[in-house]
Amino acid sequence: MGKIILGQENPTVTAEEEKTYEIKEQANGENGIPEYWKNVIMYCNFFQVNEKDKEILSFLKNVTLKLTENSLDFTVNFHFDKNDFFNEETLFKTYVYDETTFEPVRANASVVNWKEGKNPSLRIKTKKIKSKNFI
Repeated sequence: MGKIILGQENPTVTAEEEKTYEIKEQANGENGIPEYWKNVIMYCNFFQVNEKDKEILSFLKNVTLKLTENSLDFTVNFHFDKNDFFNEETLFKTYVYDETTFEPVRANASVVNWKEGKNPSLRIKTKKIKSKNFI
């Protein structure tokens, strides 16, 4: 399925499937499923996504999972196209679990090196300077 999302493979649809599911082929000129991972993240209940996040998520091209052998731990890798927000093309988050309670005990994530003025968690405040006019 990942290759279909990325546009590396095209699915084949039989004539029977076209009829059963009323599929009408449309040539949109795009390979893959546009903004697939952005939409997955936006519409699931696990993440809270704001307007700035949506803009950044438009550059998310793939998400992969790496399971740790003989452990409950796993790493989620987020693969991005080049963008105006940060230089890294892959960001990760690793979840570490207690093997007896099966509860998460910690998470580690890659550090994002935000480009100048592009960090969505920082707000720029402007201060109005009041003049002190004396009579």
